Amino acid sequence: MGKQVVLVDNSDFNNTATAGAWTAAASGAGFQGYNYHTHGAGTGASAFTWNLIIPQDGDYDVYVKYPSVSGAASNAPFKIEHTGGSTSKTVDQTKDAGTWVSLGRYAFTASGANQKITLSDNANGTVVADAVKLVRDNAADVDNEKKDFTYTYDPNGNLVQLRRCGPAPGGEAVRRRGRGRAHHRLHAQRGSGQGRGQGDERR
Repeated sequence: MGKQVVLVDNSDFNNTATAGAWTAAASGAGFQGYNYHTHGAGTGASAFTWNLIIPQDGDYDVYVKYPSVSGAASNAPFKIEHTGGSTSKTVDQTKDAGTWVSLGRYAFTASGANQKITLSDNANGTVVADAVKLVRDNAADVDNEKKDFTYTYDPNGNLVQLRRCGPAPGGEAVRRRGRGRAHHRLHAQRGSGQGRGQGDERR
């Protein structure tokens, strides 16, 4: 099963907002997308906000990414507003530039309002707003898309029967029929793009 991922870049004007004068820059390396925004040390009156659109209820690991800049703050203050309330985290932006830095795991809902991440200028140096990423924890999900099928071919290799195998209604397994025919069982999972085949021939 794939994981739900939410990615919001600073250049996504539909899902970001600013208070105060933030400067766009594209120098250096290690930033996501086209550019990033910076703001000098301040009192907290200026802020950069990433608004989140959550595709599915659940717990999400939250990450931020930023490039290396001169005079970066060692205590950049981020606030995560999630289902349970809000949580503040400080990030040392003099380190780990160009990587996804964890802010922790939080619950979010698809119907929730005001779910967002905010970075303020209340720091000891330049704060950098680039991108945020949320990755849903799907460890407890049940894969209801998994299917097993049996293919039966005639002696000329033509497909003559396609049957789903495994538990059938009433709890009985579907049996493969036709001695002397080649059977091919394909284990496939929708969305994975991969399959595992097993072949056997009864004589």
